[in-house]
Amino acid sequence: MAKIDLKKLRLPFELHELDWKAGTAWLDGKSVHMIPLAFVDARAVVNRLDEVCGPGGWQVEFKPLPNGDGGCICGLSIKIDGEWVTKWDGAENPDWQPIKGGLSDALKRAAALWGVGRYLYGFKWCKLYATIRGEGSKAKCQGYAMVKMGETKKKKWLRWDPPEEERFPKWALPGGSGIPEPPPKNFNESVKAGEKPKPKKRKPYPKDETDKVAHLGPQEKSPKKAPEPKKGVDKPGAVGMMFLDAVDKAVHRDQGNPGKTITTARKMYKHAIAKGALDRVPEAMRRIKEVNEPLMGDKEFANVEAVCNEIAHEAEGTLVFDNPEEK
Repeated sequence: MAKIDLKKLRLPFELHELDWKAGTAWLDGKSVHMIPLAFVDARAVVNRLDEVCGPGGWQVEFKPLPNGDGGCICGLSIKIDGEWVTKWDGAENPDWQPIKGGLSDALKRAAALWGVGRYLYGFKWCKLYATIRGEGSKAKCQGYAMVKMGETKKKKWLRWDPPEEERFPKWALPGGSGIPEPPPKNFNESVKAGEKPKPKKRKPYPKDETDKVAHLGPQEKSPKKAPEPKKGVDKPGAVGMMFLDAVDKAVHRDQGNPGKTITTARKMYKHAIAKGALDRVPEAMRRIKEVNEPLMGDKEFANVEAVCNEIAHEAEGTLVFDNPEEK
């Protein structure tokens, strides 16, 4: 059997094999900008493994997560010089198609350890702007993005398509190396004119070592006991899905803004208590952290993460407290 060239695993995919989802959108004068997030389908990963390693040169093994909260870990093994070498990674089960989605996400994460699709993480240093189609366009598009219109509180949804080929760096195009270039120095502070609008200066947060969210002022304590859900409504089904849909819209509206994100997290917790959807609060907090982690600095994200973890733990404690069998 011919020797496997593992370097081929990290080569870029064809552009039509990439999938995209909306990222942060902002307004610069009269122009709207949005940088979408790229990912690959599990089928593209499997095809790459077959192409490089051969159908019999790789195998996978799935195991449940050790915490028992759903999800799985995937061990991706490749036969190298007659011996199997395995790398492991895992993922939680998403709400939509939880079994299929959890297996696919775990496989893609394990494949990234071997280099498959790893170059996509380097896109956050590039200026891969989406093609904005406008509000009234009737042509088919990849998706929709919400943008705040100037200093007013008005927001609207705009159609967008993935970045055009000429915007991609050479290492990310088919035939490129698949090795991202290192991020420029002071990436967040100084960017060449015309590549990205300069963000507005924000007032510095007060320094208070005893309270990571001191700049938000005193916070009201949430009630410990949730009201009974409305009769005739399937709490884990209809109400839970409606709650998570509301969370997704709010998160993408306020993403990248730590103050608004923390306020949204607390409002969503109160909303969950009122609607009887406390069991979905930990998943909602996880989504908030997942969306904002790549968009914030370490200090800003630490504040958001601390509040989300506090809310998730408080919700889990309330669920246990309200269970008659646990008293």
